[in-house]
Amino acid sequence: MSQAADFSKYPLPAALTQRVVTYLNVFRLFISIALAVAFFTGLLVRAYFLDSGAITGTILISYFVLAVYLFLEARRQNAQHFFLAQISLLIDILFLSILLFMFGGLDSGLAVLLIFASASGAILLPLRMALFLASLVVLALIGESVTGILLRSESVSDLIQAALYGTIALIITLLVNLLSFWLRDYRLLTEQQAIELTRLEQINELVIRRMRSGVLAVDGDCRIQLMNESAWFLLGSPSGLQKSLAEVSPDLDGAMAEWRSNPSREIEPITLHASQAQVIPKFVSLPGNVEVRVLIFLEDNDVVAQRALELSASSLAKLSGSIAHEI
Repeated sequence: MSQAADFSKYPLPAALTQRVVTYLNVFRLFISIALAVAFFTGLLVRAYFLDSGAITGTILISYFVLAVYLFLEARRQNAQHFFLAQISLLIDILFLSILLFMFGGLDSGLAVLLIFASASGAILLPLRMALFLASLVVLALIGESVTGILLRSESVSDLIQAALYGTIALIITLLVNLLSFWLRDYRLLTEQQAIELTRLEQINELVIRRMRSGVLAVDGDCRIQLMNESAWFLLGSPSGLQKSLAEVSPDLDGAMAEWRSNPSREIEPITLHASQAQVIPKFVSLPGNVEVRVLIFLEDNDVVAQRALELSASSLAKLSGSIAHEI
């Protein structure tokens, strides 16, 4: 029985890796076409010891064909984007290294593309693979400089410049890979917090629905955003199309207007004509929430009176028991 490959060491998840690989494929197509156009129009100067248009043209065309193949391969439904990221970046570094030798070294500007390829590997690949690709870039840069000194009698300063480019490639690889893992950890933490908040929101919604007291959430335009079952029964089972508080219960809307004019004033019990229930409304302002501005709690006056009666009876029973004990 075959086991699935472990991609947990990769900085990016599968979906984001697929997106980045797609962007790199488009960029690779553009670079391959631009290099071919620059070569055939004479913008790129070839080294004299590799002055063969057939070899250079073959390499450029091969690079373009591979770029097209990788672009089409990444668009398949069952494409292995983690594997494509390794192969495509290795192909980029190998072909760009060969072209670096053919087009005169660091003066051609291809060293920047090699550093970009190593940085892309740091984003998509584990640190060990990314450092391997960066090491290939360093070897290509230093090898081209040594070849230029031996065959083209270039100055030693080119070797120093190549070593500087190689050091920059290694440092960028380390920093970008570390940043990618930080971003992955932050993304995972954000997803876990979002799942936890969703779970707590569902629990809160269930608690609100099962409350015996009616609960309404009203926005700044006095439109109902949330209503639990108790409030729905107390308001006479309004239809879902009636979102305005004034349409559902003018009495409750008037009580809220009185509360807004004088929040410290004690609200008297009101009778909801839709259900003929006498309720005691309580209003709570929520200034920090944009969608919900006011929470309205509806306590059934009959239930409150029944609770008060039960509490009084219980208190009297305890008092009678205490008196009997003292006697």
